Formats: sequence, structure tokens, C-alpha cells
Amino acid sequence: MRKTSIALRLVSSLLVPAALLCVHVAASAQYEIDKQVSEHKKNAKQYMMSREPEKAAAELKAVIELDPADFEAHGNLGFLYYMQNDCANAVIELRRAAEIQPAMWREQAMLGICEDRLGDQEKARPDLEAAFPHLDDTMLARQAGLTLLHLYSHKEDLPKSAAVLAELSEKNPKDPQLNYSAYQLYTALLGEAVTRLSVNNPDSMELHRVMAHEAIRYGDRISAVAHMRAAIKLNPTMPGLHVELANMLISGGPGGDKAEAEKEYRLALDANPREVIALYRLGDLAAGRGETQTAMDYYSKAVQLSPDEPQANIGLAKIYLSKQQPETAVVLLENAIKRDPTNEIAHFRLSEAYRQLGRADEMKQQFDEFQKYKALKDQQRKLYGGLKLHRDEPDEIDADAEKK
Repeated sequence: MRKTSIALRLVSSLLVPAALLCVHVAASAQYEIDKQVSEHKKNAKQYMMSREPEKAAAELKAVIELDPADFEAHGNLGFLYYMQNDCANAVIELRRAAEIQPAMWREQAMLGICEDRLGDQEKARPDLEAAFPHLDDTMLARQAGLTLLHLYSHKEDLPKSAAVLAELSEKNPKDPQLNYSAYQLYTALLGEAVTRLSVNNPDSMELHRVMAHEAIRYGDRISAVAHMRAAIKLNPTMPGLHVELANMLISGGPGGDKAEAEKEYRLALDANPREVIALYRLGDLAAGRGETQTAMDYYSKAVQLSPDEPQANIGLAKIYLSKQQPETAVVLLENAIKRDPTNEIAHFRLSEAYRQLGRADEMKQQFDEFQKYKALKDQQRKLYGGLKLHRDEPDEIDADAEKK
């Protein structure tokens, strides 16, 4: 028994150092692997910065060989393949990165884009839907968003398309491709809505209202007025109808009738004394007849109810300018421009206010802004005229500005 105990102690004394030796060897081996991984990553980063993708890819592959679970290496290698339009290899690496480390939004977005390019829309859509809201990279977000729009168009999912497009357009308001996509989308939405109304509600107030606005877009004011009158007959108390009809009547040309427009604005005010559009339009009509105090009362009430309404501010400012009170006019006009920077009439009136104040440099600056935006609006009118289209809103009445 004593001999057995001695033997066990001897074996134990030999095993402990051996175990420690194994741990030491393993730790040394891991240290060496970590050191090599770090070196390869450093080299890959340098090659990527110097735009040497082949050398960077070789370094990243070396990292993955040493540590197959390194999601950053898989993601960066996938990025390199993505930038080289090698989607077949990009998908392999990006998917592996996403499997190891979820919520890598950049990598998941690139994965979805490549999946779409390879024809795998079923996988592309959920990947892009998950990643798109989290993307900070403007260019990648744009590409991911456009790809989503493409995917939604196949399914005719217009509401989801609208949500994506709204976010993209907010960040890229001057992007022509996005603006064209918006035209396509909203045209489709309009057509879908009109079709549903025509099939399901052929004699409804809503369909007449839609047809009135479509008619005015194509310059057919007579048909527009007829449709709007039919809409009012079907629902005389519907808010907004009298104002919409008046806006169609107030402009000159066939179908226009300012006296009838005034009646409609008054009917709108009878139904809702806080109807701001009716108030400032009645102010415009009164000012056009030289009824300065009446116009001022209407404009003042409109500004009181809606301080940020540009047209009400512009109308009231014009009255103050006629009374040689430019200081008050400046406040109103600056507020109008803050809300509508491209309003050429506001810039014209502000130029006049600065002239009255003797502020020549600011007068010239505002007159230059007026000319810039007036030229832009004139160009738009020519474009719409060539397409036989018209803006679905009344023209602004300002004879003094039109002479310039």
C-alpha cells in the first residue's frame, strides 16, 4: 500500500509540470498566431489605403487561414470583392461575416446588393431591409436604397418604395436618378389611386376632385371647374373644396372668373373663419382693386392665424411698403423667404424694402435673387407649356414684379 502511494505521488509530480508545459506551449502558439494575424491585418490596411486590392486581399486571406472566425477579415475581403464587382466571391465572404457577427450593417448592405445582382432577390430583400435604416455611408445607402426600390418595383410594393425614396431624397435632393425614380413612383401611385376610385367609387366626390386637379394640370380649366362643382354638389361641406375651386377660378384665361372665385373664398370663410388661404387670396383680390385697408385686414388676419405662411406675409409686406413702412415689411419678407427661399416675389419686395431704407448693397443682392428665381420659374413654365402641363396652383399676382 505504501509503495502504491509513493508511486502515485511520483506520477503526480511528473504530470503537473507536463500540463504546465502544454499550457505554455499552447499559449506560445496562440501568441504567435495572434502576432501573425495582427501583422497581416496591418499590412492589409496599408494596402487598402494605397489602393492595392490584390495585395490587401492576399493579406486578408492569410488572416482567415490563421483565424477562420475573424469576421472583420471576412467583411473586408468581401468589401474588396464588392468594389471589384466580383459579387460571387463577395457574397461568400460577406455572408460568412454576417453569420459570425450579426448587425454588421455595411457588410449586410453590400451582401444584399450583390445577392440582387446575382439574381437572388429572395435573400437580397431581407438583407437590405435590415441594413438600410442603419447606414451612415451616403453612397452605400444610396445604392442600397436604389436596389430596394428595384426589388419593390418587381412586387409592385408602392408604399414601401415611397418610404425608401423619401429617406433617400431627403439626403440627396438634387440627385437626378432619385428624382426620376420619384416621378416614376408617384405617377404609379397616382394611376393606382385613380384606377381604384374609378372602379370602386365611380360617382364619388373624391373622383371628381381628382379629375379636376388632373384637368387643371393639362390646362383644361373648364373641365376642372366642372368637376370641382360636381364634387361640391356631392359634398358641399367637405373642407377645402371651395378653396380649391376658387384657386382654379382666380387665374385668367378660359374658365377663369375672379368674381366667382371671390364668392367661393367667402363661402370657404363662412364654413371656416380660420381658412388662411381664403383670407390671403381675398386680400390679393382687394389689393388688386385698390382697397388697401380691406386687403390689410385680410392679410393681417391670415398672418395672425398662420405666422409662417409665405403668401400672407408677402401680401401684408406689400401693403406696408405702399405706406412707406419698410422696417415692418422687412420682417415679414425675411420670414417669407425663410419658409420659401425660392419665392421670387418675396425677394423682389425685399429689394424694394431695402431701397426705401437706403441699403443699396442689400437691395442689389435681393434683386439678383429675384432675377435668378424668376428666370428659373420662367424656365419651368416653358417646360410645362411644352409638355402641355400646368402647375396645379394659381399664378401669383404681382404686376410690378412681372414688369422687371
